[in-house]
Amino acid sequence: MIAATFMNLVLMEKELERQFLATAWIEQGRAGHRVRTRISGLAEKPQGRADNLFSSAFMQSLPPVSSPSQSPVSYPSLPDYPPHSPSVLPSPSNNAALKKICGVTDHQAECLAIFGPSLTGAIEPLSVLKMGIQTLHKGYEQATAMATKLSNDPSTDGVVKDCLSVCLEVFDLGITDLDQALTAISSNDMDSLVQLLNGVIGYAETCKDAFTEQGEIASPLAEINDRLDKLGSISISISILVPGVTII
Repeated sequence: MIAATFMNLVLMEKELERQFLATAWIEQGRAGHRVRTRISGLAEKPQGRADNLFSSAFMQSLPPVSSPSQSPVSYPSLPDYPPHSPSVLPSPSNNAALKKICGVTDHQAECLAIFGPSLTGAIEPLSVLKMGIQTLHKGYEQATAMATKLSNDPSTDGVVKDCLSVCLEVFDLGITDLDQALTAISSNDMDSLVQLLNGVIGYAETCKDAFTEQGEIASPLAEINDRLDKLGSISISISILVPGVTII
C-alpha cells in the first residue's frame, strides 16, 4: 500500500516534469553559458579519488565508440574500480582531449577513470557521452538485479520491500529512458537526448528518498545509488559539449 501510493506520486511528478521541465544551470567555467536540465535533488559530493565507481576493466569490455550511428550494444558486467591489473592509457593527445571533456564535470577523477582506458580513436564529447550512457544503463541493470534479489529474500523486512518496490519501478524507467537516449544519439535527436537525460538523473534519488521517508531505515542500495548519481551527473555535464545541444 505504501509503495503503491508513493509510486503513484512519483509517476505524477515525473509526468509533470516531462511537461514542464524545470530550468537549472550547469557552470562550464565561462560566464553566460547555460544548459537546460533538471538537477534539483542531485546532491553535491566532494571530488576525490575515483573510489569504487566503475572499473576500467568493465569499460575496456565495451566496444569502441566510433560514430553516433553505431547501434546500441549488449552491455557486460560491472565490476568495481580500481582494476586489479594495469590498464592501457590513451595517447597523450587523446588524454588531453578527455581531460578537457571531464573538466566540465563535478567528478573529474571518476570521469577519467571510467573513460580513459577504453576510448579509442579521436575522442570527442558525443563518443564519451555515449559510453557514459552505456555504463549508466548497465548500472541500472545491476541495481535492478540487486533490488530484485533483496525483494525476493524472505528475511527482508516488509517496509524495506515496499521501498525496494519503488526502486524497481524507477530503475525500470531509467533503463527505458537510457535505451531511448541511445536511439536519440543514433538519429541525431539532441533535444530528445537532453530531455531523457534530465529525467534519468532523478531516478536514483527517488529510490533513495523512498528509504529516507521511512525514517531510520538504511538503504541496502545506498552505494549503487551513489554510483548512479555520479555517472548521471557526469553524463549530463558532458552533454553540454555535444554539438546540437541547446545552450541558452
